[in-house]
Formats: sequence, C-alpha cells, structure tokens
Amino acid sequence: FKNRYLVVELLWQAKPDEATKGARLYHAIRENVKATLGEFGSGCMDKALQVKYLNSRADFCVVRVNRSSERELRSVLTLMRHLDGDEMVLRVRHVSGTAKQCLKAASVLLRRFYFGSHPNAERPGAAVATITAAAGLNAAHTPSLADQEWQRTLNQDLAEIRTALDGS
Repeated sequence: FKNRYLVVELLWQAKPDEATKGARLYHAIRENVKATLGEFGSGCMDKALQVKYLNSRADFCVVRVNRSSERELRSVLTLMRHLDGDEMVLRVRHVSGTAKQCLKAASVLLRRFYFGSHPNAERPGAAVATITAAAGLNAAHTPSLADQEWQRTLNQDLAEIRTALDGS
C-alpha cells in the first residue's frame, strides 16, 4: 500500500512537565481528524494513521498515513492547538513516500537539535562555536568529551527511528 511519512515538529507554548507519549499524541490526532473531517474522513484515514516514532526530547514525531489522505492530515495537524490541555502548534517539516527519506529528514532535525540552532536545543551550536573560538581551539580537530556524548545520543536516537520505521 502507498503511504506517506510526515516528520512533524511539536512547538510548545510552555513545554509540559511530563514526556509526551506516542499514544497520547495519536489519540489527540484521531480526535482532531474526527472533529475536523467527520466520521467519513476519520474512517478513510483510520487504518493507515499511525505515530511511528516520537522523540519528546527533541519534540518531533513521524506520522504515517495513506497517500490519499496526506493532504487532509496536514490540514488537521495545522489546525491542532492543544494536546491534553497543553498549548502547542504542529509544524510539518517533511513529507516523503519512503521510510528512508523520512529517516534522512528526521536526522537533519536531530542534528539541528543536538548541534544547531533549534529553539529547544539542549546544547546550541552557536554558543559552543563561540566558546571554542574564544578558547583558541579548532572545533573540527578537537572533539570534546561532551561532543562525543552528544554524538552517541544522536546515534542512539537515529537507531530508534530506524527500528521504528523498519516495520513499515
């Protein structure tokens, strides 16, 4: 069957205390599909709609849907504003027809989160570059222990995504 994979970024008004669960997000999406598109739209989308992967640290997920319902799902995700009372916005970052292309897009988001300029980044890349330059070090030649730890965490997250998408 023909599916589409959507890499969706979760942008919180105020990040919730507890980690977001995939089932919680799935049920919220289903409820919004039903409210927006009605019973028929919900029925058309129900079989293929699935939250394949959720990273609550980097605030993004991978959602699978059948190809014919991709546009409808994008509109529903755009209209979502709450997840169990927490204000948020969903932004579709990438749409692909294969799990492999979805993995590439997700890896770009993860790299941006761990090493780049993501708004919720635990370790913003610009600050690290400034500190490294101020210390007179060449960041390309002297990876710190912290950089190696972040790279290890990134690789673990990518392995989790790969495992989640393999069963597609």
